[in-house]
Amino acid sequence: MAGEYYKQQVFEDRHFTAVKMASDEFDQCEFIRCHFAGADLGHVEFNNCLFRDCDLSSAKLYAATFNEVQFIGCKCIGIRFEEANPFLFTVGFDHCLLHFASFFQRKMPGTRFLHCQLQEADFAEADLEGADFSGSDLAGTKFENTRLDRADFREALRFGIDPARNSLKKARFSREALSGLLLTFGISID
Repeated sequence: MAGEYYKQQVFEDRHFTAVKMASDEFDQCEFIRCHFAGADLGHVEFNNCLFRDCDLSSAKLYAATFNEVQFIGCKCIGIRFEEANPFLFTVGFDHCLLHFASFFQRKMPGTRFLHCQLQEADFAEADLEGADFSGSDLAGTKFENTRLDRADFREALRFGIDPARNSLKKARFSREALSGLLLTFGISID
């Protein structure tokens, strides 16, 4: 069943929680201050779209497509990005709340998480090669069997990464943040 097709449209202050969107396609669209919390976005396609100051908390993403999608100032609490379509999955986040978001086994090299709140997020078994976590708070975030080669943690805050359980070749850290690599060994730096 084919859904609606939207191209180069701007949606402002709209509530999509009760709107049936199955199989809708959005191409080069912008969503500003829109409410998607708890919405079912299953099988919806977002291509080259921008979400600005939107609430997508607990939205259901089963087989949704996110191709070149940017989230700025969005609330994405509890979103399970691993349920989205893996094909062409490319996203970026700037000043977003991503508490309890899950990127389990998600391939997303080069993804930017700039000045985000990522407490208790799950990056287990994800490919984050070359990712940028500048200014992001990673307290309680799970990195396990995660590929973090060439990732940038120089300005990241409150992370704990076990070097024995993650790939960190050429990853970048500031001297001040090195304690985040030693937590799992019970070593404290004063």
